[in-house]
Amino acid sequence: MCDTSPRQAYTTFSKSGWGSGPWNSELDKAVWIDPATGLDCMYRRCSDGGYLCGYVAVEPGHPLYGFDHGAIPSSLGITAHTGLVESGLCAHGKESEAMCHVPAEGRPHDVWWFGFKCDEDCDHLPDGRRQRGGADRMGIYRSTTYVADQCTRLAAQLDEVARANAAPLAISSAVTADAPVRTMVPA
Repeated sequence: MCDTSPRQAYTTFSKSGWGSGPWNSELDKAVWIDPATGLDCMYRRCSDGGYLCGYVAVEPGHPLYGFDHGAIPSSLGITAHTGLVESGLCAHGKESEAMCHVPAEGRPHDVWWFGFKCDEDCDHLPDGRRQRGGADRMGIYRSTTYVADQCTRLAAQLDEVARANAAPLAISSAVTADAPVRTMVPA
């Protein structure tokens, strides 16, 4: 298990209608700095099912900063849980629930998050909802421990890309507020 001593921790969801489970005593959001890589990590609970999402941020200057999660070549081996499904700058919204963080002193705010969700067919949703297609969701609940471990794994992969400067393709556009997503093109 990784050290997820949170710099920020939130418990915001009412879980009274979800039945008994590990989610009853878990945080709904935690933000920490991975001690092995120095990358910001976060998990947060989503309101549409009570499942957890995990995220790791890279700073400007990282080879994958600004890249859409779908544009990262599979050859880099960047994955967590069942795959990356989100990427972007901090989202606006309630700090206690949004894909955003308050940066530690001296750290940038304009980080680029890569994330995964634990709401796939193999996952159990705490609120008891049914999976896509209406079949009973009998999957495995992915706890905060599991999601934090997946974040640590993802942080190590992203750190390796930075250390090796392994982005094999050139950047086609800069990240700006108007054009926030980079794509890869042959170098």
